[in-house]
Amino acid sequence: MVTQYKPLFEIQCRHAYFGNGICPALQLIPTSECKRLLRRYGCLFRKTGSGGTVFREAQSPWQNLSELAPLSFALIDTNGQLELCTEMGTSPTAAPDLSVHSFSNVTDYGTEAVDGRAFRLLHSPGDAFASSAIPVRPSRFVYEFAKPLTSATLQIFDMLGNEVWKLQTPGKELAALSVGLGDLGEGRYRLKIDKADPYDFYLTGTAPATVWGFVDIFLRSLADIDATPASFAFSLAPRRSFWRYYIVSQAPADRVYDDYQIALTPLKGTKSNGTEAVAFSAPTRQRVRGQDAWVFESADLIPLYEYPADHYEVTLKSNGKGSGISLPYAKSQTTRLAKDADGNVRYCSEMFVYL
Repeated sequence: MVTQYKPLFEIQCRHAYFGNGICPALQLIPTSECKRLLRRYGCLFRKTGSGGTVFREAQSPWQNLSELAPLSFALIDTNGQLELCTEMGTSPTAAPDLSVHSFSNVTDYGTEAVDGRAFRLLHSPGDAFASSAIPVRPSRFVYEFAKPLTSATLQIFDMLGNEVWKLQTPGKELAALSVGLGDLGEGRYRLKIDKADPYDFYLTGTAPATVWGFVDIFLRSLADIDATPASFAFSLAPRRSFWRYYIVSQAPADRVYDDYQIALTPLKGTKSNGTEAVAFSAPTRQRVRGQDAWVFESADLIPLYEYPADHYEVTLKSNGKGSGISLPYAKSQTTRLAKDADGNVRYCSEMFVYL
């Protein structure tokens, strides 16, 4: 007897930095709890080049899964270089070595069209990292109060707003409390203490050093899944930086660049993809290893791409005249944090060009 399967949903990891829009730096893997649930309900997971797809038995009603805890998938940064080419957007609220990025379909963030297909976003449009970085906690941990508390009520809620744990502290003053959550499954939770600000955390035994993030898919919201399998995506934006060119003259008596300009212009047809012309400052003179150099800096942040020549061109021109000299592009590997003249920290890409 042959069992037939139908797609239940797919998850795509997308990234505008890469030429094909797919993020090869991230690998999607079902967690151990997810694997158990998939086996229990006769479902299969198959990894794809862009993420993964979950299949269900064709004759099994998918509604059997609708009230379960989420199917959770770990996101593994395969080469540890993801953040070099990714715009992190909203500043994370937790230390990177103690936190993970959390994505889910609990909130309806709308859709994103890709090659004529509609993907349901797993994050706020335009900022994949808005409130996504949260601390990781094991099943037993010590929670330190912002200030000592007496007779406080502690509650923990799951991502659907259900209370899953509650504790009343004793009448004596406490500065910290040991919390044991061995009965709860892995996932994102919210701790509330009376009227204090809530504390979001991800409960998992997986060390943050080995996993970049988690995707939690709740099936209860997929009412139309029999008609069309659901397609989910989280979409990362390329790192942006200020570009600084050092034009070094190897024959300063004959070649000076005081009246030159640098122009970054989009290729024809790329403006619709978000590429805009960027102006550069007038040149200032510096000495670089004993040689005269003219320094030009972009007036705005410029996105980095795996294949930048597909998006824009950079040229050095005398008073903007003529075809000019093509300049090299910035690379994510050489982009770093630097302070500007006002002491502000920002990403900067430096290119040294010897002419």
